[in-house]
Amino acid sequence: MRWPFPDTWRAKPREQAVEQGIDVATKAGCADPATAAVCLRSKSTAELLSADGGEHGYGPTYGGGVIPDDPAQRLAAGDTADVPVLHGTTRDEHVTFQAGVEEVMGPVAPADYRAVIGQFLGLDEGGAARVATEYPISDYAGSTAWALATVLTDWAWACPTAEADRMLARRGPTYAYEFADADAPWFADTPTPGYPTGAYHAGELQYLFSGAYAGGALPPAQQELSDRMIGYWTRFAHSGDPNGEGLPAWPRFGAPGEHVQSLGTGPGGIGPVDLEGEHRCGFWASVTGRK
Repeated sequence: MRWPFPDTWRAKPREQAVEQGIDVATKAGCADPATAAVCLRSKSTAELLSADGGEHGYGPTYGGGVIPDDPAQRLAAGDTADVPVLHGTTRDEHVTFQAGVEEVMGPVAPADYRAVIGQFLGLDEGGAARVATEYPISDYAGSTAWALATVLTDWAWACPTAEADRMLARRGPTYAYEFADADAPWFADTPTPGYPTGAYHAGELQYLFSGAYAGGALPPAQQELSDRMIGYWTRFAHSGDPNGEGLPAWPRFGAPGEHVQSLGTGPGGIGPVDLEGEHRCGFWASVTGRK
């Protein structure tokens, strides 16, 4: 089991997090541990960002009383609580991150597509070439951003999600899903990219929490999906099972098959999806050696 991309967001040992914190505090002029907390609170946002320099990520930390061990390793070992789990991802997860990267760093030229794949995925030239051939830019209207968003969605998010589904289901009731509304309203205060944004990272939150991100009322089809999602989520919170009257049936993952519930709009929008097939996980296993 591996944590998703990128390294800066992954869980890290407590010792590494402490070292990182000391480094940032020192650069911010707050090197004395006895006064560091008060000193850091006196700094402006700009000063703190400058001290960090974009070098660090602030993912979860393990080691200690709350999270003693690496959760990914515990999950892989089957050392987890036997409790019901609702677990999933969005179909176009990486679009949000790709849009953010391009807003800051600019677009990737088609000539650099293969090199960027190799850089992000840690692949040699041959491996990067395989990925570029599997995901040719021509399939994405010549948009490197759209192509990269798809590559990274599949490699970094969807396939690890499928892997985690199997691990979770070995321990207890697991209800797997993929939020799949291709017309999810985009962020209200951010320019829409010049390619389909689909079911992007955080796009589902406005279906569960009124006004989140898009900042407005949902269109009728999206509101219907929202009502059903809220029904699933609240029933699961109440009983450990999302199923209930008036909702499409949602079988458990692993009982008897690897059922992933697609959450989309319109007739047939909610139902089974082949998550691994949709995101080419067989191909990625051949590239990375991950099953």
